[in-house]
Amino acid sequence: MADPVGDIIGDYRGFAAMQHERLLARGIDIRPYPLSHLAVRVPDWDQYVHLRTLLERHATANVEDVWNGRPISKILLADPLRVLDGTPVPLIELIPPVQPESCHSQRPATQYR
Repeated sequence: MADPVGDIIGDYRGFAAMQHERLLARGIDIRPYPLSHLAVRVPDWDQYVHLRTLLERHATANVEDVWNGRPISKILLADPLRVLDGTPVPLIELIPPVQPESCHSQRPATQYR
């Protein structure tokens, strides 16, 4: 089955399963609860811009805001990701590394698509 978002961000199902197992080991079962988003961190600004552009092709909206002094893209997917036996995840938070202030002016703080 084709998974274009997985091709962009990697094995998100494996990541969700690993986090679920880590929480279960501490007595916390997240399966009954909805998941609001998956956070994806990137190592450099160029990759942030590149992944944001690729993910926007599979999104209905992208709101870019500033969080802790740096931009963050909240990308609402056209088709939610499915993890942990079908739990939908509608949103990806794309988080760049800390950059100098000059990088933040490359795009308006809030962008609606």
